[in-house]
Amino acid sequence: MHIKFSYFLCVACAVLLSACAELSESLSTLFDVGEQKTPQEEEIVRPTKFKILEIQSPQISFYDFATITYKRKSTELKLYKLGKVVGSITIKPSSICFNNDCLGKWNAAKNFFGAVSYGNLFEDIIFGRDIFDGEGKGIAPNGAMTQWFVKSGQEIYYERNDSYTIFQNKRNGVVIGIQNYTIKSKKN
Repeated sequence: MHIKFSYFLCVACAVLLSACAELSESLSTLFDVGEQKTPQEEEIVRPTKFKILEIQSPQISFYDFATITYKRKSTELKLYKLGKVVGSITIKPSSICFNNDCLGKWNAAKNFFGAVSYGNLFEDIIFGRDIFDGEGKGIAPNGAMTQWFVKSGQEIYYERNDSYTIFQNKRNGVVIGIQNYTIKSKKN
């Protein structure tokens, strides 16, 4: 009889502990008590790929590999030299950060591109979208979409297709070029 009683006592304790654990978890979820979950990384909406990036402006001169990570609320460019990350550019909804120095989009664009710019210009170029409301839009003989126009005395040339994007302000020398990086395999 003593063995049966011990067995039932063990089973009852196990059931009671299990019920308490479940109740505790339910109450902590209900009242948001207990372990605080760390915020997860922002979701990536397009895969990150290596690009060849050229940036020429009064603030930065860069030509090497870069990765562009497209997330829901930001876009991040990591800049590489000799295979090591040397800097980053992060485009957020209302600001652009060069490394950790952030400016509002309009001020960043004006500093980077000069007087002929607007807040989302850098982002529009990175995403390969029309700039300046499609002004001077045409199609090049190679099938690439182009925009070529003069605005406030600045000659702007912008060309893009699926494998590259090039933006040039021919008057002040600002250049942004992005090209897909592909490895060509040797055929035997």
